[in-house]
This record gives sequence, C-alpha cells and structure tokens, in this order.
Amino acid sequence: MKNVALLLALLFTFTSNAGIFDRRPDPTSDMTWKELVRDRYRQKVFFILPQYQLSNGFFMNAETLCLAGENQDIIEPIGKKERKVCADHGNDGPCRRYKVVYPKIAVEGTRFGCLEWQDRGDDRRCVQYGQVPYKYTTELDVKVTKHTKRSEGRFDRENYGRFLFNKVFSMPACSEIE
Repeated sequence: MKNVALLLALLFTFTSNAGIFDRRPDPTSDMTWKELVRDRYRQKVFFILPQYQLSNGFFMNAETLCLAGENQDIIEPIGKKERKVCADHGNDGPCRRYKVVYPKIAVEGTRFGCLEWQDRGDDRRCVQYGQVPYKYTTELDVKVTKHTKRSEGRFDRENYGRFLFNKVFSMPACSEIE
C-alpha cells in the first residue's frame, strides 16, 4: 500500500511540474505565423505586430487583417467583415439603435490630421489641420524572442526574452484565406 501511495505522490509531482520538464524545442523561423501566434498565446514566444486604424474607429492587430481589392490596396478584417456600432446613445444612456459598418482602409491615401505642430515649452499643439498623407506597411521584419513570463500580459514588453530569430510578416491576400 505504501508503494502505491508513493507512486501516486511521485506521479502527481511530475505532472504538476510538467512545465519544468517540457523539453520541446524552441520555435523556429520555419514555423508559420499561425503557429507563432498560437505559441504567443501559450506564452512560449514573444513578438509585437502593429495595430492598424481602420474606418469607424476600429483598431485591429496585423494578424487579424488581410489585403483586399483588385490591386490588394485595401486592408480589411479576416473573416466576418461587418461590425455593429452604436448609432444613438440617447443622453449618454444605453445604446438605443445600432448600425452595421464595414471597417477597412486603403493601404495609402490621406486623412484629416495635423499639418503643423508648434512647441510651447512642455506643451505641443497643432496650429494647422488638413489632409495628411499616410502609407501603411504590409510587410514587416519582426523580432521573435523567447517568452520570459515576467508578466501575466501576453503583450507586455516585460516578456522580451532571449532572441530567437527575425521573421518577415506579410499581410495575406483575403482571396487566399477565405
């Protein structure tokens, strides 16, 4: 009976400390971005892909977007394209009416913003507004590191660990995904 109890205690010790004995190899640059994103959620690797500001105030991570349009010059969400937003709050209360929007943005174009900034000591103010040109990068060189687990947050910069490799992230064409 003592042998069975000892065996169970030993088995429990090894299974509860499985992370210590996890000898799977480090991720490599041969892995797909889908696999690397999965490993980021499992806190094995750490990297940061940028967010893109789409229409209607939507900010989305690069791995959730694709290139659409005849010349692949439109950035839009992968999968479900429509999003619900509140169209009428009514005296800051709960939303009374929703509308459906389709967030997307051109890879390059112009948008309303600050044309000229003026420094005033510790303060910086815009003195002229107008149409500002922009161009989004859809191909990025990303630094992938080992996840340090210093922080609970998956995207916290405290989690940068040992450098593993650089990998090019290219935003895929929507036609290749759907």
